[in-house]
Amino acid sequence: MKRAIEHTSVKSGLMKVSVIGVVIMVGCLVFFYVMQLRHQHDIEQLAQGDRSVLVNRILDVYSKQYSNIVRDNSAWDEFIESFIDNNNDEQWLLNNIGYMLENYDATCVCVFDTTGAVEYQRKADDSKDVEFFDFDGKSVMDLIGDDHFISFHLRIGNLLYEYHGAAIVSAADMVSRQEKAKGYLFMVKKISYELLSEYQNAIGNAETGLVFTKNEIKNTEDIAFPNYMIIKEMKNFNDETIAYIYFVFKNSLVGMFKRFVPVFLLVSLMCLLITIAIMRYATVKITRPLNNIAHSLDTGKTEQI
Repeated sequence: MKRAIEHTSVKSGLMKVSVIGVVIMVGCLVFFYVMQLRHQHDIEQLAQGDRSVLVNRILDVYSKQYSNIVRDNSAWDEFIESFIDNNNDEQWLLNNIGYMLENYDATCVCVFDTTGAVEYQRKADDSKDVEFFDFDGKSVMDLIGDDHFISFHLRIGNLLYEYHGAAIVSAADMVSRQEKAKGYLFMVKKISYELLSEYQNAIGNAETGLVFTKNEIKNTEDIAFPNYMIIKEMKNFNDETIAYIYFVFKNSLVGMFKRFVPVFLLVSLMCLLITIAIMRYATVKITRPLNNIAHSLDTGKTEQI
């Protein structure tokens, strides 16, 4: 009986060694993954700051592109001559101002006189019935004031529009903008899915969308988790937030975890199979022969040796 216990202890000892080996192997794998995870987390934190800068830069580039078009066209001597001296030459306005509708994919181009009355307006075909210049009783002079320029967003129905306006002055006053306004030029651009796609393509690896309420943006944040989300507020002429454009960046930590799980399961399965193989080997090649020897010594029979 004593020898049987000793032989059993050999088997249990091998099992303990196998289990310890498996634990060490799996522990090393987990340790390596945790270290990689921490390193990747640091990289993600740095990347998040870069993404914010990139998003701001992309939005700024697009916005300035349109505001610069309005600025350049608003400081033009020929514009003033055709607008004032030639009693609103519509053909000239169509050829030189109305063209912005096609060339820059604008939704509406409008010229106001110094009283705020519309003197010329051209709209895209799908926006003929939209009233773009209802500013809660404010005139364009109230909006622009002494700044000569203005940019803001406005929600009309379920669509968001970006506005860029400038006071009309002579070419000599393009930079200083000290002259009294001779009128006002506005360009309106719809924040369409196509424009959002342009943002997305410019950034390269982010999903982009537009919502109007805090609840919508909260729900979007919940859906996007655990990915990273950057939210930009769109403000109207009263500096009130009326919409949100968001950018969702894939969290590489999620990808790492998804890649780690099958590797961990595979390694664990391999360790289990190795343990079973060791125990099987120990049973067949060690424990059973030792039991036979012990039995022969106890009985004096040597047939099983």
